Amino acid sequence: MMDDFEKSPDPDGLLPRWPEATKSAEFQNGAIQFERHDWTLFRTVATLSQKAGVPQKRLRRLVLKELVDNALDAGAGFVGVGPLDHKDRYFVQDDGHGLDGSPQEIARLFS
Repeated sequence: MMDDFEKSPDPDGLLPRWPEATKSAEFQNGAIQFERHDWTLFRTVATLSQKAGVPQKRLRRLVLKELVDNALDAGAGFVGVGPLDHKDRYFVQDDGHGLDGSPQEIARLFS
């Protein structure tokens, strides 16, 4: 039984198989390439951290910075940031004109 397993890394036949013509040299010379779309990096905190270029523990800080930058870029004269409660939640407040649209349209922007 062990001999069969050692001969086949997929004894149940469940793993996808490359066509027999695929040779390791094709991987080495770049004939076969793997591509990952950028949007897939936004699906998890770990890969979002990679896309943002900061460690996971600094993502919250980066988000707050981006919100402040956006408010200032939009012409706000005042921007305040502070803790919302003791659960690591924060608020960003500014005196800018806000977003145009109904509450439903604004919710759609963030969904």
